[in-house]
Amino acid sequence: RVLGLWVGLVMLTVVELSGLPLPSAVAQIQAPVDKRRIYMGISGLTCNAAAMIIPVLGGVVSCRIGTRSPSTFGAVIGLLAVLAFRRLKKYQVSKEAAIS
Repeated sequence: RVLGLWVGLVMLTVVELSGLPLPSAVAQIQAPVDKRRIYMGISGLTCNAAAMIIPVLGGVVSCRIGTRSPSTFGAVIGLLAVLAFRRLKKYQVSKEAAIS
């Protein structure tokens, strides 16, 4: 049991450290130069707000609906995010083709 916990914590640490700079880098690249601080601040705020809200929301959903429901809701939200990003990519490609 202790070995499994240790391996899980190491994996979680590696994933967090590799993904931590990504939102700030994306905000810096996408933002106009004069509004870069605002974009990066909002990006950091949303990441921290999600870390505070999601465990509470998951606990409430788990207690009211069932223990499998947070995983089901997570899968549905993940699927919606994938579809949204695919649609966004198609929109960006068609927009770039219209500009050319």
